[in-house]
Amino acid sequence: MSTRRLTGPVRLGIVLTVLWLIACPATYFVALYLHPNVLSSNLQWAFEWREGVELVVNGINFQELAPGPSSVVLALSLIPPLLLWGIFYFLPKAIAWIIEGFSKR
Repeated sequence: MSTRRLTGPVRLGIVLTVLWLIACPATYFVALYLHPNVLSSNLQWAFEWREGVELVVNGINFQELAPGPSSVVLALSLIPPLLLWGIFYFLPKAIAWIIEGFSKR
């Protein structure tokens, strides 16, 4: 059984993918946990706002909105690494495989 060593670009891709898959959700949940803050203000498009506790102040009813996790985070976490691996790793391999099939031996 032969073992192939991973090339430098593939190793770099693996490290960057792991960092992305950790950093993207971590940033989101830190912003969610520390809400309200500057980070959550900039990421409010990624939150799903849910109705929270009803507050009565001076006879006026207020409905508190609480941020919650959204499916946007899952998409932003997974789509970029999958897209980049597809473009920079699988597409060149597929093209080389197709060219090899048409080459004369």
